[in-house]
Amino acid sequence: MLLLDAHFHPLSISSSAPISTDNCTHSKTVITGVGASACPQEWEKLRQWSCQYKQPFVLGLHPWLAEILAIDPQGEKKLQTYLSSLESKLNSCPYPCAIGEIGFDKIHSREPNFTWQHKLFISQYQLAQKYSLPLVIHCVKSYGHLFSALSELDKQFQEPLQKSLIHAFWGAPELALRLVKLNFYISLNSKLLIKATTAADSECQKLATLAKVIPLSRLLLESDAPWGASSSTLLTELSYFLAPYWSVSATQLQETCSRNLHLFYNLSANI
Repeated sequence: MLLLDAHFHPLSISSSAPISTDNCTHSKTVITGVGASACPQEWEKLRQWSCQYKQPFVLGLHPWLAEILAIDPQGEKKLQTYLSSLESKLNSCPYPCAIGEIGFDKIHSREPNFTWQHKLFISQYQLAQKYSLPLVIHCVKSYGHLFSALSELDKQFQEPLQKSLIHAFWGAPELALRLVKLNFYISLNSKLLIKATTAADSECQKLATLAKVIPLSRLLLESDAPWGASSSTLLTELSYFLAPYWSVSATQLQETCSRNLHLFYNLSANI
C-alpha cells in the first residue's frame, strides 16, 4: 500500500527518503509525500532533495518570516528579492506543485505583525494565480485575517484559485464547513493520535463532528514532520484511527486520501 504524506519537512528530519514500514499491527506501507519549505534558505536544498528522490515539493514564504522582515530596515527590498527568487525557482525546478506554506499565525510571536503577514500572503497568492498553482496555507488562530484576505483577493481576480489546502487543521467544525464551501482541501495531522490518547471526550466529539462536515473527497493526511510528528510513519496509525469516523476501512481511507493528494497537487500517477 502506498500512503502519501500531504505535508512534511524533509530538510529537518534525519532521513528524508521514502519510508517502508512494516509493523505487527498493520500491513506494510510505503510512505512518501510532498516536501515543504519555510524560507528562501531552504529552496535550493529542497530542489536537490526533490531531484534525488523524484518527489514533489512546495516552495513559499512562511508567515513566521513576517516578524523578521518587519524589523529589518531593508524588509521591503528583501521581500521583493525573495519573491523574484521564488518565481525563478518555480520556473526552473522540475517538481514544484504548489506555493506554501503561506498564511497567518497569531501565536508564534507575542506581537504578530499581521500587516507583513498580509503582504506575504497577497504577493504569493498572486504568484499562484499567475502560474495556476494551488496554495498550502498555514493558519493558527487567524481565520478572520485569512477570510478577509481571500475576500480582498476575490475582488481583485475574476476567478478565485481553484484549489487551496489548510494544513494541520484542528479548528472548529464551523470553520471546516466554511472552508469546504470555499473548495478547500483539509489536511489532518498525526498529532491527533496524541490528542486521542490524552484528550477529553469533547475532543473526540469534535472529531466526530468534523467527519460530518469534511467530505472524504476533501481529506488529506499529513505528518508535518518533524514539527507535527517525528516522522511520516505515524500516518499509518492515523489512517486506522480516523477511518471509523468516516465510516470506511483504513485501506479505503488511505486510498482515497492518496487519490485526493494527486488531484490537489496535480501529480502524475507514478508518484
